[in-house]
Order: sequence, then C-alpha cells, then structure tokens
Amino acid sequence: MSSTRRRRPVGRLLVVAPLLASALLGCAALGSDSQPTPVPTPVTVEKPTYQVARGDVVLRESLTGSVVPTNPIVLAFKEDGRLKSLTVRVGDVVNKDELLAQLDVSDLTRALNAAQFNLDQDEVKLANSQKVTEFALKKAAIDLDMKQAALAKLKANGANPYDLQIAQDAVDLARVQIDELKASVDEQAQRQVARDRTEVDQIKGDIEGRTIRAPIDGVVTQVADKLVPGATFPAFQTAIQLGDPAQVEIAASFPPPSGDVQIGQPATVTVPRVRDATFPATLRKPEGAASGNPADQAARFSFDNGALKLKPGETVYLSVVLSKETNVLWLPPNGIRTFMGRTFVVLRDGGVEKRVDVELGTRTSDRVVIRQGLTEGQVVIGP
Repeated sequence: MSSTRRRRPVGRLLVVAPLLASALLGCAALGSDSQPTPVPTPVTVEKPTYQVARGDVVLRESLTGSVVPTNPIVLAFKEDGRLKSLTVRVGDVVNKDELLAQLDVSDLTRALNAAQFNLDQDEVKLANSQKVTEFALKKAAIDLDMKQAALAKLKANGANPYDLQIAQDAVDLARVQIDELKASVDEQAQRQVARDRTEVDQIKGDIEGRTIRAPIDGVVTQVADKLVPGATFPAFQTAIQLGDPAQVEIAASFPPPSGDVQIGQPATVTVPRVRDATFPATLRKPEGAASGNPADQAARFSFDNGALKLKPGETVYLSVVLSKETNVLWLPPNGIRTFMGRTFVVLRDGGVEKRVDVELGTRTSDRVVIRQGLTEGQVVIGP
C-alpha cells in the first residue's frame, strides 16, 4: 500500500518533464530569431510663414438687390370685409382705374339696386310733373301774347281809357299766371330726387371703400400674404403696393453689422439680364432708416435707369466699397493671433520665437492692415 503511494508522483513528473523541456527549447529558438522593434523618427512639420507687405487694402461687401419703385403707393381697403376677388399678383402691369381687389359687396349691391330703383321712379315722377308745368307755361305764354296783341290794337284804334285799362289788366293777369306756373314745379318731388341721389352716391362710395383700383399706370410690387379670396381683411392695412416703373431704385440689405455705411457710399451694380453689364449706384438711404413704409428696412441705392430700363422685381448684384486704404502694411489673417485679449504675431529672432503685439486696421478676407508693431519685409510665423 505504501509503495504504491510513493510511485504516483514519479509518474506525474515523468509526464510533465518532457513538456517543460519542449517549452524551454521553443522559447530559446524564438529568442534567437527575434529583432528589436524600430522606433520611428519624429517628422518635423514646418510652420507656415507670412511676409509683411505694402499695398492697398479694399474692404468690399457683396449684396443681392432688387429693383423697386422709388415711391411705392400703398393701397388699402377703407372697410373691413371678406375678400371676394384678387385680380393681380406681384409683377403685373396695371392701368389707371383698373380693378385690383374687392371685398364682398353683395349686401351693398342689393342696397344700391333698391336705391337706384327709387331714384329712377322719383325722377320719372319729377319729369312728368315738369312736363305738365311746361305745357301749362306754353299755353300761358300764348295767352299773354294774345292779350298783349289785343291791348296794342286798342291803343292803335284810339280806344277809350276804360277799355285800355281792362286790356292792360288782362295782360298783367296773364303775366301773373306765368309766374305762378313757374313757381308751381313740384318741390317735394325735387327734394325726393335729391335724397335718392344722395343715397345712391353714398352706397357707391361704400362699394369703392371695399374696392382697390389702380390710381396710376404702374406695376404691382407687393401683395399682402393675408390677401386671399375668402379670408377676412381689415380696413386701412396695406393690401397692395403699386409703383411707377419709370421711377425705380435698388433695395438691398447689408449683413450685420452695417454701421459704417454712409449716405453717398458708391457701389458697382451688375445686371445678369444684360450680359453682366455694370453701372454705378449711390446709397440714398441707409438700412433701417425711415422710408414711408414701416415694414421696409432695406437700404436704397439710386442710379440712372435711362439706358438700362430695369423693371421692378429684377435681381441685381452690388459691390459696395466700405473702405479703402492705400500704401499700407498688411498681412494675411492667418499670420495674426489673438489670445486673452492680446493681438500679436510670432517672429523668429535667431533660433528663438517671440511674440510681438500689433495694432490692426481694416480687415478683409485675405488682408489685414498693420498700423503698428511691424515693418515691411518682416516674416511672421503662422500657428
């Protein structure tokens, strides 16, 4: 029993020993063939450099503008109501007195028809009364002529004073009858006709209050978004804008901030429609200034439209010179650094880099004016 127990460990060692030997030999072989891992050499990235140059720096702003009437006419309804018809849209050319839009006038139309009927009836009555009076006046005039002739005959024959007086009284009586007939025209009928006409005119005026017509020959430049058939539209709110196509200017908006733009600022305008033709324009009204229309805040540029004949609604492109500095030092924007409120550049003095504070001027997309801190020809190290 005891001898069996002593042999079991020996058997296990005999099995494990060849395995350990094999592992050790494998490790030795692997160690003899391996090489050290190479370490990559660091690559030095050369920083960009920029040379301080002298030249002109021009700050331009490119804008998209639209041709608009110089003094647009704002049109509105004088009464609230539901829109019945809209006959125009932006860009339409219209003639003076042309109907542009109208609210529902069905109630006023019925009232007008009734009032017009009454007027027609009363005018017929007045006309009949005037005809009767006219016939009576003709008859009275003939009677007067006859009595005047009788009086003249008596005078010619030397009639006695008594007969002459009777004939004279007859003439005077005929004249009185004529005066009475002239005064007997039906005044009540005349007053009724006058009242009827006033009522008809009032209703027609109310209809016009719900109607917008073109006051001039022009072009439609704006139609309110809420001006839709079937929708209710309030009185005295801008419904349509109309402009004179012969008097136009350019409306455009500057990207913020635009405080440096002044009246009289020149601009160059390009018109795609006429093969990119260019012409000068001048700022007449800065952006945000009053123009008569509270909703219109765009800047306005005036120009001579005599040759080009641009029409309202056309798109143009403007290049506005905001500032120009000549013969000044400048650097590309990438050569200038800012940190913690400090503006500076980096120069290499021998083998050492040093920071130099600079004062800047006009800045464009590719040039920045250097007012102080650098001299022409110096080389600045970029970030």
